[in-house]
Amino acid sequence: MKKVSGFILCLIIIGYYSVQNKKNQKLKNTRNQLAYEYNVKTNDLNNKLIYEYNLKENSSNNKLLYQYK
Repeated sequence: MKKVSGFILCLIIIGYYSVQNKKNQKLKNTRNQLAYEYNVKTNDLNNKLIYEYNLKENSSNNKLLYQYK
């Protein structure tokens, strides 16, 4: 009887940790997805800011060149 109850207890413990592992994997996937989306949005914003800065810089440089001539 002890072997049977020990076996059942072992199955319960394995099942519990299996469920916990699946939950942790889902959380990890969610965290990775959020990090990816944040990265994409941040990169997009940075690219827009750099583009706008370069436009202003080029415009300013063109004005200086025109005034210099």
